[in-house]
Amino acid sequence: MQNDSFLDKLLCGKTITQRETALAANTTLGEQIASLTAQLQEAQREFNSIVASADQSKQEQLAKIVALEKEKTELLRKQAELQQQLAQSLPSDLIANSPNFQRLSSATREIMNAYENKYTKVMITYPARYLGKPENRLDMDVRCFLYPNPNDWHMTSWLSEHNCRIKDVQKDYPNHTFDQLCEIAAVRIQARLDNPYGYDSARWGVNEFWQFADETLVGLVQRSQKADCDDWAILKENLAYVAGIPYELRRLVTGTTFGNEGHATNSMYFPTLGHFYHMNSTSRCKDNDDIYQFKRMGDGSEQLNIETPWWSSTPKYSYMQMTTGAQERNFKLARKSKKRMHRLARLIKVKPYVF
Repeated sequence: MQNDSFLDKLLCGKTITQRETALAANTTLGEQIASLTAQLQEAQREFNSIVASADQSKQEQLAKIVALEKEKTELLRKQAELQQQLAQSLPSDLIANSPNFQRLSSATREIMNAYENKYTKVMITYPARYLGKPENRLDMDVRCFLYPNPNDWHMTSWLSEHNCRIKDVQKDYPNHTFDQLCEIAAVRIQARLDNPYGYDSARWGVNEFWQFADETLVGLVQRSQKADCDDWAILKENLAYVAGIPYELRRLVTGTTFGNEGHATNSMYFPTLGHFYHMNSTSRCKDNDDIYQFKRMGDGSEQLNIETPWWSSTPKYSYMQMTTGAQERNFKLARKSKKRMHRLARLIKVKPYVF
């Protein structure tokens, strides 16, 4: 179902958000600028005609053009300010902080807020699925795969069965802080989720098809179906959220590995250790609640760790992490590579949060 338009809400007395008001104002400004541009073009044509005929009214027409130019410049300035506000308001309008964020220690919350603003926030779309026929690809905001449903039956059942929820961990560690409970819950998900690898071409008949978390989990539990790195990465993120781990602590990360292959994987900030650590999407860890068994992000001793990040995402923000010219060149090279994930990198679309 489509959302009500701004006018529909206005006429029906429905709640109008600050962002919707700004969007409507931005549309109006765009129309005014287009109208002024047309007036300027017409005034310029008239002025050229006056100049050609050496008419005495040239100064009057020139003054009109100057006034229109001044008015257009002011409208463009207002539009730029409004679009900047919209760019900043988009993510927080889509999803708020996770419910358990406030349960984290104040020090961890402060660090997560800093990380939230560390990289450039962008809108990343990817033709991850198709409608009807494989050629009918759908460009999708990558964050739509990370919207958690805390009441999802399949995920809550699996988490409960494998004692991975925060409340399950708390029974075993009643004196632990919430930060520590999150760490152990993440380790249990990583250790207890079987993740057999399989190519999309074998299941879906296409080179790339991103499954929603439920599709991957149901396929695994009911049919022992395989999936690839992006499917397992998406599932692990959603399981973590449903388990009660604040999504601010986690990232779905894509990039080139130290083994020179494209990869979609998982990363989590461990408050006890003070860094983001790699929790590989396509492998399991030891089932011993040990948080010290993971490598830090960017550790070259692990072949599947990310050497050159492309982008990362939470349900709230997606980030472009190619911050240097060298990384940009590596990304362009990756787009030309014959490796499976590298081939698909060229399909990624990145654009700023501007409307």
